[in-house]
Amino acid sequence: MSLKAQMAQLQQEVAYYNDAASLEGIKDSLKTISGRIDGAARGIEIEARKHECLKNIEDVDLFVEGGVDALLQTTENLKAFKSLWLEVEHESVSDENNTLYSLTEALKQTAKLYSDTHQQVWRNWSEEKISLAQVDEFILEQQKKVHGNAELHDRYVRAKKDFDAQVEVFNFDSVSLRRIQQLAQKCAELKGEMNTENLPEGVKKLFDELNRIGGVALVSMLTPDVMQWLADNNKLNSLVIKQR
Repeated sequence: MSLKAQMAQLQQEVAYYNDAASLEGIKDSLKTISGRIDGAARGIEIEARKHECLKNIEDVDLFVEGGVDALLQTTENLKAFKSLWLEVEHESVSDENNTLYSLTEALKQTAKLYSDTHQQVWRNWSEEKISLAQVDEFILEQQKKVHGNAELHDRYVRAKKDFDAQVEVFNFDSVSLRRIQQLAQKCAELKGEMNTENLPEGVKKLFDELNRIGGVALVSMLTPDVMQWLADNNKLNSLVIKQR
């Protein structure tokens, strides 16, 4: 039985006993136990949902360093508390070994460990998709003002707006994840249709590199002609240099 299933079973047992209790002191103890376990278990449930969502990313690495040890320790803490619970029931709210506290802390620490990994996986993947979908504002405006393709400009703007909205409210939902992926691909396809022929060759190559996944261009591409064009078009402050 998984850790999540065991926690659910324990929560049901505590809730059942809580309903059956008549003495106020016992009910207070059970309420405390239930509240602490529910609060700590909620984090595990959230991370389990995130894990299932992120599994939909192709070739994703969801390995959590220290995760196996954390789960084993939490399972041991759960066994210890269940044993205490079966022995003394409501009195398990407090004992000399702090068994309940050890369980809830182990649950919280395990959830935090997995949360850090899940957030990093999401950041890396979303940054990749943002880069894939992004078009430089100058090139985008040229489609309408220079090339007279307002329809392409507007289609991209609508798709990018939908993409940004999905990224902003993403809450580790599999449907939203697939929607972000689809919209990023749509934006990339529209970007591929855009005309950059009137740009100087060096500038065109620079933006071609920046518009790839990751958005990386070498400093050697910043020739005097390219630098002059960037200065003339107020683009110098829109680019940054990062060391590998």
